[in-house]
Amino acid sequence: MCRCGHHPKRASTIHRIGVLLGTVGLVVLLPTSGSAQPRASIQKNRLPVAVQKKLEQGLVKATLPSGAVHEVSSPVEAVTVQVPVGAIVVARGDSVARPASSSIQKAVLDRARLAGIRLGPTAGGGAGGSGGAGAAGVEAAPSGGRVDDDDDATVVDVPIDIVAPQGTSGAVRAWRPYVIHPSRLGYDSQRDQFTGQVLIGLRSPNGDGSVVPLSAAVGISLVTDATVSPDQLTFAAGSVNAARVAVSTANAADSVALHLHANGLDAGEQVRVSLALPTVLRFENPPPRLQAFGSEPRWVTIGTYGATLTRPVRVRISGGAARVEPDTATIEPGGSVRVKVIAEEVGPFKLSATGAGVIGTSVSLNAVWPIRFALSIVLGGLAGALFADMRGARRRTGKTRKYTYAVLGALLSVTAWVSLGVNLTQVPIGNALLSTLGVFAFAFIGAAFGVWVDGKQGGVGTKAPTTTPDAVG
Repeated sequence: MCRCGHHPKRASTIHRIGVLLGTVGLVVLLPTSGSAQPRASIQKNRLPVAVQKKLEQGLVKATLPSGAVHEVSSPVEAVTVQVPVGAIVVARGDSVARPASSSIQKAVLDRARLAGIRLGPTAGGGAGGSGGAGAAGVEAAPSGGRVDDDDDATVVDVPIDIVAPQGTSGAVRAWRPYVIHPSRLGYDSQRDQFTGQVLIGLRSPNGDGSVVPLSAAVGISLVTDATVSPDQLTFAAGSVNAARVAVSTANAADSVALHLHANGLDAGEQVRVSLALPTVLRFENPPPRLQAFGSEPRWVTIGTYGATLTRPVRVRISGGAARVEPDTATIEPGGSVRVKVIAEEVGPFKLSATGAGVIGTSVSLNAVWPIRFALSIVLGGLAGALFADMRGARRRTGKTRKYTYAVLGALLSVTAWVSLGVNLTQVPIGNALLSTLGVFAFAFIGAAFGVWVDGKQGGVGTKAPTTTPDAVG
């Protein structure tokens, strides 16, 4: 009797399993605790094409409001799919994001402006941007704030389809991420970094700018070689507010690749958004200090980095209290130019370079008293005089006169080195050591030459006449 009482339950269980396995609709792998989750039957042709293909390939995952993620699949011949009510289904349509259509651009930007969202082209750029990690929010702009100060904001359509059933009626809601970014990132000269901000939000796929609240939370991860803050975004249920993300990088060429990965997708299903960089002028070897009064001309190289030059750029260089030769130059694509900087006064000065279509640069330098220059002359002059004097030890020229000529020779020689030496010898004075050695060497040569001239003028080295005794008468 007891055993017979169990047969109806066992038969009922077998029947339910058979019905489940025979269903041609959606198969959702749910744990036992979630078996009571209500499901909505949705016509597959009402879903985005990317979602339909991923369903047939068994590559779609559904995220429940609890945060649990389950794989979802649907046979090719099935015309309906069943999705747990309140779940979010995510599918990637392409690996590269592209600019949105003009209608979507206008709808998204108009909505952002109405919300008072402000996207500065050079704002942000550092750790601790608006919102902490894992947070998403909107930073309100002052009254009348625009999305971009230069009105050059670009809306990028991110090919990730986010779908959720609306109750059990079979209706669906759909969203797509978008990225608003300036045409190019800005440049922070103080930190020598490219910086900027992007806005990441969700929109309705119909392109009219209307947005319905999310039925469950959606997470988006950001993967890039640059520094982003935050790198995890969470769009809470009932909200579609745009999230502000700060981007900064010091080592990049032409553009920064920002990869978006919607939580629930595999890690390899990332979508790339390219953030263009500007072309920035850069002093490649500026001296931290140089000696004043024209005593230490230094060569400085001006190059570019960031976006590669596509055409020659005419650059104007100014040095304030310092003299720059030449003060204009042309930088060819992939090239650089050198200019000579001559400090004429003691004190700080700013070396600047500007050009059309590129971001200018400046560097603060300091001109100091030419103590090293004077010591180089003295030591070089003494060494040259001693060398010449040792070689002509038998000369009888007075010491005072000899060293006076040595000093004059050293000064004349160093003056030639400073004023004409670079052009005559074609040896660039690239650093302080070369400059010091050059002054010492020319002082040495000048002093030795001065002693030699003094010896010639005094008849040194001429053999004294000998007197012969008178013949003995």
